[in-house]
Amino acid sequence: MVREGLSDVPLVVESAQVFDTHHVALLVAAGASAVVPYLADQFAESLEPGGTEKVRSAINAGLRKVLARMGVSTLASYRNSHLFEIVGLSEQLCSEFFEDAADYPGLKSLDDLLADYLRLHKAAFSGESDELPDSGLYRFRKGAELHASSPEVVRRLHAHVRAPSAKTYSAFEELAEHQGPVFLRDLLDTVPDTAVPLDEVEPLDSIVKRFSTQAMSLGSLGPEAHRTLALAMNQLGGRSNTGEGGEDPQTYRFEPAAATKSSKSPPAALASPPIILFTPKNSKSRWPKARNPAKAANCPRKKSASTSRASATPLPAPR
Repeated sequence: MVREGLSDVPLVVESAQVFDTHHVALLVAAGASAVVPYLADQFAESLEPGGTEKVRSAINAGLRKVLARMGVSTLASYRNSHLFEIVGLSEQLCSEFFEDAADYPGLKSLDDLLADYLRLHKAAFSGESDELPDSGLYRFRKGAELHASSPEVVRRLHAHVRAPSAKTYSAFEELAEHQGPVFLRDLLDTVPDTAVPLDEVEPLDSIVKRFSTQAMSLGSLGPEAHRTLALAMNQLGGRSNTGEGGEDPQTYRFEPAAATKSSKSPPAALASPPIILFTPKNSKSRWPKARNPAKAANCPRKKSASTSRASATPLPAPR
């Protein structure tokens, strides 16, 4: 449609394979104007009267959160944006249908996807069982979807933690290596090459100076974690960041070694006191391109209230 100049033509996707926010977000980013998850609606309504409306409300709330985290304010801006990454689909499939999306090509072709669909269709309509088996998408089920934290992995890990030894670790390592690919790194192979001479390797002290922590405000992280991250980066010579919420002003007076090195000042609407903005060594002002209250609304009040009050308290003048 884009190639033919029809990107403004509404595209409605009706599918039985859509049942959560992630599916809807992907379809909209791929060009859908609207999504009709008819099978999910039927299931929800069969479980509880009015269930369809509850499911749609949950999906819509999740979709707004996805847009907020991507910095997108309107659904029209998100549509056909290809703001997603593709893992495992063949290079030909990606270039034909998702030419603007980032991809890590695999071996899954269009014929393979069709075969998966026909397999699921056969299981649903063959009449071999009254109920479909749990595919294990959200919880572990034996013989279903592979999970990183399967019961056997957890059992062997606990065995090693309780009695550390080469034998227990070998048992845990063996299962982790042979259970199949779970993460993207599991698809990588080690390629042998000539070792680099040690005198050409950058010193450790120089490497750690490029380490940094993300801008996580006091409140989104607990005070202990916030302090520990700043302390570690200061000892390594790296960079830490207070985030927009700042940090406890008492840190600057009584424990300067745990003070962060840079600060992001929020929009004027959040009104941080001057001590938050000018005490760190590197202060940055960030003015958002679009007003986006969704991110702040997702922080639980009981989690952030006390720490936020601490960071908003002006520092008393030294005597």
